[in-house]
Amino acid sequence: MESILAGKGLFGKTDEERKYFLIFLVCLIIMSFLSIHFLKPKIGSDTATYLQTMSFLQGGAVSADFAPNRILTTFFSLQAVIFSSKIFGDIMTGWIVLNLFFYFLLNIVFYKILFKIFQSSKTALLGGLFLAANYAMLSFGLNYLMDISGWTFYIISLYFTLCYVQNGKNRNIFWALFSAGVGGLFKEYAFLGCIPIILFLLYENRSVWQTVKKSILPAVISFLPLVLVYLYMWSHFHYTYLDWLSSNQIMYVYRSRIVEYIKSFGSLWNFLGILIPFGLYYFWKSGNEIISDDRQRFFIFTVFFSVLPIFFWPAITQRVIFICTPMTILLCSFFFKKYQKYFYLFLPILLLYILSGFFMSRILLAVNLPF
Repeated sequence: MESILAGKGLFGKTDEERKYFLIFLVCLIIMSFLSIHFLKPKIGSDTATYLQTMSFLQGGAVSADFAPNRILTTFFSLQAVIFSSKIFGDIMTGWIVLNLFFYFLLNIVFYKILFKIFQSSKTALLGGLFLAANYAMLSFGLNYLMDISGWTFYIISLYFTLCYVQNGKNRNIFWALFSAGVGGLFKEYAFLGCIPIILFLLYENRSVWQTVKKSILPAVISFLPLVLVYLYMWSHFHYTYLDWLSSNQIMYVYRSRIVEYIKSFGSLWNFLGILIPFGLYYFWKSGNEIISDDRQRFFIFTVFFSVLPIFFWPAITQRVIFICTPMTILLCSFFFKKYQKYFYLFLPILLLYILSGFFMSRILLAVNLPF
């Protein structure tokens, strides 16, 4: 298994690579501290349902109207929080420590993805900070919620897919599917990681049969835990994912989904939105110069397709559509790479983006759009 967090080369092979990676780590430490200190994790309605489900899993009494949906969608996350709480003394502390772990893991792996694609420490630093400082990452990731675990396994799955794209080693197919399959029981976002590896295998083999042969065994192993949990849910509660989807369709009804997407993406990306058109432009105009390898360019297309299923989900929130942010930053990184010599010119936009992420909750309350 190719190392992500340990082993030779974690901090970089040259002094420049090590310098920028250490700067990135320091920034992660600062932003995570500021997030917890100023934004302060809050107990919301979702938190209450998670706590109720953890109580059930530990043999506690629950109300007659107990809904088992959290077992279905976050079984491993719930167990991880319970385990962490036994180490750190209580549920709430263990929960935040666990989400801090996922925060660092997610952002470090994404940094490594950018570096592997663009071979530029400056590009990886800029892209990595735009992800780490995102409003949803700071407000919801480092909170009493489970979303960040699913985001993390999605990014890990992309990392191993990219490893396969670059070195062709079949073991990376297994790790990509395993991250998506097992990660999906932390939170469903991870399942989206299956799309890039399947699309790339179809592109590479030009054959559905060859794709199936190459992926069937890793897929069966990776998704066996999911099947077992789903069978448990049906046998004990007669509850399926269709029930969870139906309840969301009833709960989330909008006058205009387009308007909701505009508001949600606007608050999620804010100043990053200035850079997106430039990223798209250089992706199309200079993509071949920046990344000459056809396999890696196709990988970027697969990342785009991997996020499309979220537009079929009934709820439109920053937490849900955040999964589009890594793909967006990947596109913006073409702009960063093109003008990496003028690295410092991107810093004012990054600073405004970071500040808006910390103050977005207040901004949204002040704006209070009536539609």
